[in-house]
Amino acid sequence: GQKESPGYRLGKIDRGEIQMVISSTGRVQPVMTVEIGSQVSGQIAEVLVDFNSRVEAGVVIARIDSAPFAARLKVAQADVAFARANVTMQKAALEELQAELYGSRAALAELAEDLER
Repeated sequence: GQKESPGYRLGKIDRGEIQMVISSTGRVQPVMTVEIGSQVSGQIAEVLVDFNSRVEAGVVIARIDSAPFAARLKVAQADVAFARANVTMQKAALEELQAELYGSRAALAELAEDLER
């Protein structure tokens, strides 16, 4: 047999975008699954790594929004300041009552002496 020569097709060359669409169905499976966790929960404010980035244990990969924690800290600090002020007031009241007690004891001792005379 004779070899058949391939057929050629001639056409005009134009500039343009090449479009290719491939449709397929299937399942996407991860190569590896890892668990990540944090010591606190909250809204993520910043992601420090990109998709498929290599990371090692202990590397910070995201930052949690600290605003709610800062607000709770301010409330706790205000509670502590209020409690300290309350302690100061209670100490002053105690000192006043102790002075009154000493005065009453002195008056009682004086009355007891008067009674013995």
